[in-house]
Amino acid sequence: MTEKKKTKNAVEQQLNLQRRRRKGENISFRYNLGVYWGIVKPYWPMVLFLMLITFFIESTSVAEKFMFKVITDNGTLFAAGTLGKAGFINILGIVAAIFGAMVLLKFIGRWTSVHFVNKLEGNLILNLKKSHFQFII
Repeated sequence: MTEKKKTKNAVEQQLNLQRRRRKGENISFRYNLGVYWGIVKPYWPMVLFLMLITFFIESTSVAEKFMFKVITDNGTLFAAGTLGKAGFINILGIVAAIFGAMVLLKFIGRWTSVHFVNKLEGNLILNLKKSHFQFII
């Protein structure tokens, strides 16, 4: 019973803030971020995991650029005649294998990222409904 009153009071407080707000008034970002953090806080390990996956996906994009640099540099050495044909083919094979592994990891990482974003979003919406709109239901 008291939980419904707390929720109802929080919603009424937010509605009163919105009613008092006029065109020229500032938005309280500190309050809004505090409310958002209160909703996200139980799921911080998932948020951290998503940030880590995003970091790895983006680092593979940087690594792709580096792989093309390796191919270009070794292609220049091969064209100049300082790198033999067998060495150049060996380097191309290694770069191709690394590139294939990066594509596979990027695919798995993006799928995992989307999967966990969907789980997080569903949990956050459910938590928001339970905490702020329980009195309606």
